[in-house]
Amino acid sequence: SDVGGETLVLVPSRELAGQWRDALLEQTTLSSEQIGEYHGGKKEIRPVTIATYQTAGMDRHRRLFDSRKWGLIVYDEVHHIPSPIHRRSASLQTKHRLGLTATPARATEAQQQISTLVGRPTGTDCAVLFVSGYVAATEADIRFTP
Repeated sequence: SDVGGETLVLVPSRELAGQWRDALLEQTTLSSEQIGEYHGGKKEIRPVTIATYQTAGMDRHRRLFDSRKWGLIVYDEVHHIPSPIHRRSASLQTKHRLGLTATPARATEAQQQISTLVGRPTGTDCAVLFVSGYVAATEADIRFTP
């Protein structure tokens, strides 16, 4: 593969794992045999594996995740990575790391930890992201009630 190994996608929940699987099947040339899910409901390791942070961080599964030759680890909802259960996955060895979040970056200690654990942020100019169509404009309907 172009990333130099297998791909691991880490997500906060089983529901997001299913959404990632559906999106990968819809938006890429990957087949269902190439995508595995590894969490409380399923235990599949494939060229692209989608796992929950919790399962990947558990001691009984850790040896398996440490033994793989990861070329890319994608951290979905990376703004959670400073929490203890999520940060264990930041020590997994990989050639490339990609952290994804829709939560705006703030100059906090947690933000500095994300940069240390996963890497420096890019694409943080929200105005450019909106104009380029990468971030959808939000819609709000404000109603005042007594």
